[in-house]
Amino acid sequence: MRLVLASLILRLAALAVADGCQPKLEEIRDASHRLVGTIRTVRDCTLEARDAQGRLRGRYSPKTNETRDPRYRLVSRGNTLPVLLWERQKGR
Repeated sequence: MRLVLASLILRLAALAVADGCQPKLEEIRDASHRLVGTIRTVRDCTLEARDAQGRLRGRYSPKTNETRDPRYRLVSRGNTLPVLLWERQKGR
């Protein structure tokens, strides 16, 4: 069982590398070094923005070049995830 699981994990990791998309987490902090939110790269190369409390604030798809809110409504063309996090930070 462990061998099968390890093999599956290695295959998934190889697919992610071959696809050119590696999981990544970027922290967004304000001038006082407080966490505003994070932007995480997920399996399908989509980026997810989450606020400091971990709530989803938006997604960006490089395939469609669109940023969408948590309800999947179009916010803009291009990656504007940092703007979503900063707007939320200002509007506390």
